Amino acid sequence: METTREDFEKRPWIDLDRGIRYKEFIEGNKKLKLAEYSTGFIENDWCLKAHLGYVLEGNFSINFSGQLKRFIEGDIIQISSGEESRHKLIIERNDYALIILVEDL
Repeated sequence: METTREDFEKRPWIDLDRGIRYKEFIEGNKKLKLAEYSTGFIENDWCLKAHLGYVLEGNFSINFSGQLKRFIEGDIIQISSGEESRHKLIIERNDYALIILVEDL
């Protein structure tokens, strides 16, 4: 078994859009992502991907087809893939969230 050590702090931040930036590490068919969301982030389209994550800091809501669920620091996020689990992350004014996510590629 091969072992890898990476310094995640040295990975560059990628500014995706207003209110979101992230760092990622990809190994095989898995992606580890550190995502930072802040005021100004708007998710325009419904996401159909599965997500597994942990809220390191802050708080936010996720809209699951009209049903809002609030997540706070220390919460685990587990979302299945597919239309029945479609979702949008919502950052309210003055909200901030730092989340670790593991995703399949």
